Amino acid sequence: MQINFFSINLEFDKYQICSEPYSEDRLAELRNTYNSTHSFFRNDDSIYIPNKNGDGSYYSLQDECRM
Repeated sequence: MQINFFSINLEFDKYQICSEPYSEDRLAELRNTYNSTHSFFRNDDSIYIPNKNGDGSYYSLQDECRM
């Protein structure tokens, strides 16, 4: 048995994540527009959107997603 494990070291005190309802088109749109600053993960019926630099800024996504 093998375990696929990768340790993550978060270098900041606060972390925010947005979520919104999943749709295939919306996920593709978000990835095409914001992939350089954010990551996008689907879990069940939601898209989760953490920003990659961890500074709490969401640029224009701030108005598009709920926290």
